[in-house]
Amino acid sequence: MFFIILSILLLSIVFFFHHVLQSINRPITQLAAACNQLELDCFPTVEDGNLSPELYMLSSAFNKMSRRIEFLVNKILRKDIFERDLELQLLRTQINPHYLYNTLECMRMRAYINKDYKVSEMAELLGHNLQYGLRNTGAEVTLREEFLRLNEYITLMSYHYENAIHTNICVPDELLSFKTIKLLFQPLVENAIVHGMNQSSRIDIDILGYQEDGRLYFTVSDNGNGISPGELDALNKRLNDTSLSSSSIGLKNISRRLSLYYGEPTD
Repeated sequence: MFFIILSILLLSIVFFFHHVLQSINRPITQLAAACNQLELDCFPTVEDGNLSPELYMLSSAFNKMSRRIEFLVNKILRKDIFERDLELQLLRTQINPHYLYNTLECMRMRAYINKDYKVSEMAELLGHNLQYGLRNTGAEVTLREEFLRLNEYITLMSYHYENAIHTNICVPDELLSFKTIKLLFQPLVENAIVHGMNQSSRIDIDILGYQEDGRLYFTVSDNGNGISPGELDALNKRLNDTSLSSSSIGLKNISRRLSLYYGEPTD
């Protein structure tokens, strides 16, 4: 009788340890298999139900890591596709940029010789604007250079609108050495000019920049009639649309470039 009880006890212990080992081995085996499957186009997850607290934490951490890797890979792929599209677009526009620059320089010199200083300066400013927009689109620029080129653009537009454009750029000097993507403010100013001049013979544009909690903030405002709630809602929907054609310009272009360059928390 003693041996029967001992045998049953031993069998129970063996069964118990087998069950424990299986409960540990199975999720670890699944986790190892998922790790082996983790590739650029495969981001598996493992079941994390009915597990011990330790194994649940391990499986949950792996699932979070897998989803995070998938998000980052997709983000990088989208950025690469976007940058290749921009590069192709740039190459199409750079068929012979030196021809454009040389032509503008010729126009500038001829106008200067003829004492048409207004046309001479316009040709020079346009040449600077083209060079700034076409050269090395992927490079960062300092805010100092960005605002320098912006002022040249505003001067050029002032000739067209007969000095009806008035701007006030209020950015602390200590921020001007920070780097950003180029052509960040020009589309905003152009938008203010195009829509603001329809309502008034004068447009006042204010650009304010400041730093707070490690982030840079900029506002671009004008004295136009503003925007209706319906138009604002439609604008926000366009900005939230992640598809961006190579011909997209203005706010959507800026929003996508900022998100792709710095990450999603840009608004």
